[in-house]
Amino acid sequence: MTGRSRYRTRWAAWTVLLAGLLCAGAAAVVRGGAVEWFMFVLLAGMGAISLWLPIAASKSITLQRMVSETEIAAGDSIQVTLRLERKWRVPMVWIAIEETVSNTSSLNHEAVPHTTVLAPMLAGTSGVSYSLGELARGVYHFGSVTVTCGDLFGLTAIRRTIEWETEFTVLPALPETDGASRVQLAGRHRPDTSAYTVSASVRGEGTDAYADLLGKAGLGPDSRPYREGDSLRHLDFRAAARGRGLYTKLHDGDESRTERFVWIDSFAAPYGSDSRLFEACISWALLDVQRSSEAGGSVMLYADEWTYHLPGASGPEQMTRMAELKQMLARLAPSNTQREWPGLALLENERYRGERMLTIYSADWQNASRWLKLAERAGGYGFKLELYGVAKSAVPSFAMRESARLLEASGVHCYWLPAVQSKESRSSAVKGEGAYALG
Repeated sequence: MTGRSRYRTRWAAWTVLLAGLLCAGAAAVVRGGAVEWFMFVLLAGMGAISLWLPIAASKSITLQRMVSETEIAAGDSIQVTLRLERKWRVPMVWIAIEETVSNTSSLNHEAVPHTTVLAPMLAGTSGVSYSLGELARGVYHFGSVTVTCGDLFGLTAIRRTIEWETEFTVLPALPETDGASRVQLAGRHRPDTSAYTVSASVRGEGTDAYADLLGKAGLGPDSRPYREGDSLRHLDFRAAARGRGLYTKLHDGDESRTERFVWIDSFAAPYGSDSRLFEACISWALLDVQRSSEAGGSVMLYADEWTYHLPGASGPEQMTRMAELKQMLARLAPSNTQREWPGLALLENERYRGERMLTIYSADWQNASRWLKLAERAGGYGFKLELYGVAKSAVPSFAMRESARLLEASGVHCYWLPAVQSKESRSSAVKGEGAYALG
């Protein structure tokens, strides 16, 4: 039941009351008895109280909203306080406060309603507090507040809308990668790897950003998995002797270490109605960018509407840039239009044609032709593609495996990432509406 249907004027009851009042008035004029006058005064007094007291109460109300924080991390809670002040202390009325907070960065602009009913009697100031818990990434917007004043007989409800907009930001959080989170290539399990090790393919061309996260010999910011064509003089023989496979040592002038390109696909259709997939894409991309920047590499992050460059600085400058990037990612919203990689338009005037890698985070794994077309166009500028498909389950379906085989056969490396649920729970207001019976 919506708030508008719960708190409303009872016109049927008013019809009965007015009919009784007219009958009592006519009987008082005709007969003039004490009973007739008593009924007339009683019904008239009830009508006056039910009509004028809610009107007077609604005219004298001022409302303020305060939030405990204007910026929090995903998964945290926030406290909201509503302060109600009345210029006229009108008794015998109840006041219902209704408001909604919506996530303007989510797929469906998910909204969380909250309703509180007060009976302040002669109190001039009243306060209401509630909390929003386990908030997902996004920019949350409070709209106008609807205040409904009613009488104790339940006959009249005077509704008033107070414009008081408030906004707070929930920054994206890094994905939690426990032992149960596995990354799979083309539908096959990769042994002895955590969710960080999405680039641990010995003979493939995985993401260098996660190489320093394995914590094993031969890996780190000075090496990456061996790629076909690398010089044998740069092989890391210590890693090979320990059974870790073939890795190439990196030097300061190595382009593959100093330059990375990451794109977050914002096309809304593949995500369906599940916001967790879109949030997971942002979380995994943030992890990629952060690790690359901490390792000293230059990263270019692409979204549909903006591009952000991280030069790989360290110290306070790196922290400032990461904080700015999180603010931009918090405001990133899905798009109903399928768009190309924004970097293509910038490559037309570029002279460099060396081998580079474009890392894509998306849930659009079904549309293989889209990525094959992009691989063909970007290949003319020396780019190869690796697609990180975000799925609801850590185990790929048969359709995922077939799509991955098709992409792998055309040179597009495909990986699967799980959409973890730890910090992406749906927003909910804590229950505290024990006075609903008054409506």
